[in-house]
Amino acid sequence: MNPVVHFELPYENTEQTSQFYQAASGWHTQMPGDEMGRYVSATTAGSDAKAGAPAAAIDGGFHPGKFDWPLQ
Repeated sequence: MNPVVHFELPYENTEQTSQFYQAASGWHTQMPGDEMGRYVSATTAGSDAKAGAPAAAIDGGFHPGKFDWPLQ
C-alpha cells in the first residue's frame, strides 16, 4: 500500500488555522498571501525520524474553504 504523501484541508480564518496547527502540532506554516490564492503551506517535520526509514513526513496545506459548495 502506498503511503499518504500530501494533504489539503479547507479553512475559514488564515491566522487562526496557522496558529492552531503551529501550537497543537508544532507544524511550520507559511502564508504567501494573495499571489498564491491565500494557500497556507504546512511542513509537519524537518526530516524523517529515523535515517533510512521509509519516508513518513507528510506535508501539505490549507486552502480557503468554500463551504457552500456541496463537496466541502
